[in-house]
Amino acid sequence: MPTDYDIHNVTVEVTAVVGGNVIQFEGAGASDSVGLGITNVALIQQGDTTNTNVLVNGDFSQPNLGGGWATYNSIPGWTALNLEMGAGPIYNSAWSNSTQIIELDSVVNFEITQDLTFDSNFAVIANSTSPPACPTSALFPPANYTLQFDWAPNTVGTANLLTSQANILWNNVVLDSLVPTNIT
Repeated sequence: MPTDYDIHNVTVEVTAVVGGNVIQFEGAGASDSVGLGITNVALIQQGDTTNTNVLVNGDFSQPNLGGGWATYNSIPGWTALNLEMGAGPIYNSAWSNSTQIIELDSVVNFEITQDLTFDSNFAVIANSTSPPACPTSALFPPANYTLQFDWAPNTVGTANLLTSQANILWNNVVLDSLVPTNIT
């Protein structure tokens, strides 16, 4: 059983290309309808002094659930199947009352995705699954971004390490795997 229910902050460097890019968070390990939660997802171009998050709804504040929870197939900025979103304290008392999270093992392990299309100046021109046409990425050098987010295991019903895991993917490549520490 995990004994590490702290909120963890992850920061990873990613390289974006002109054209289509995709960020994904997927539940991993055994599925028992109790996984880990994520929130405060930000993607910021390195060197951007304004720290502008190019992701839509990275704090999962929309729709506002007023302290409850619900399942969706999509929310603003994100697509998934059986996406479970709710007030952080429902899942782990370490989350603040104003925090909404995504739980990555609602009824099965699932994946949430946000597609981004960058123009040749690395301005986001689309956050959708149907990106507009844009120049060929081979003509332009890539740009570096910092991906950051918070995660924590669910304290309600978590029986073992195998249920509270997730993978983070950028352009279909696993960047990091999240696994709670201090397992007893």
